[in-house]
Amino acid sequence: MEAEKGRFCDEYFSPIKIPVIEHIPWAQKNLPILPGILEDVIKLFQEKLAAGVYKHSDASYHSC
Repeated sequence: MEAEKGRFCDEYFSPIKIPVIEHIPWAQKNLPILPGILEDVIKLFQEKLAAGVYKHSDASYHSC
């Protein structure tokens, strides 16, 4: 089940913080999604977001 993927329960495992080094993010263009599969890709991402596997981000490396 999608809802069971991607995370450990916070009751049993503490969230892990990954240390990072300050740097200037590089920029790279997103790969284009073929028009024929665009609807399928959107549906897949919506399912993953709803299940909590992915979450919204405003980080430097997020896709615009």
